[in-house]
Amino acid sequence: MSCDIIDASGPHGRVAKNIVLELGRWLDQDRFDINFANFAVRTPSGVRSPDVVVDAMSPRRDLSTSTPVVIAEVLTPSTAGKDFAEKLEGYTAVDTLQTYLIWSRYEPRAWVWARGADRSWPKHPFELPGRNGTVALGGLGVELPIAAIFRGIPDAPTIE
Repeated sequence: MSCDIIDASGPHGRVAKNIVLELGRWLDQDRFDINFANFAVRTPSGVRSPDVVVDAMSPRRDLSTSTPVVIAEVLTPSTAGKDFAEKLEGYTAVDTLQTYLIWSRYEPRAWVWARGADRSWPKHPFELPGRNGTVALGGLGVELPIAAIFRGIPDAPTIE
């Protein structure tokens, strides 16, 4: 079983907070529950505590779910390898998951895995650099504006 260390400092906390705030703006909170940090997801390979998880609203009293619809992680230097490998494998093995997102904490950039109509996962993520555009969240029927997620986070430096 694995345990993740949560880094809610500075940019990491700001990006995670912005994700939760945007989900709260767009989702019907009578239908969906938005959880973060200390709420866990049970996967076939163990229990993880993603930065943000959305699942169907239920009267449960548990501190975890095995039926997430969307999971979002914000990169930290210590977990980047896990986010793109171990966590990807564990999360995408959960039958209800529709979208797995990894967000940078240092610049506007996201990596998106979305379950296809045939229920398969892409081999590689769709990468979204910059503030333009939106991220469609399968199973929720909403699109998150990337600029809103990175509010307060500077653009990547340009090399001239």
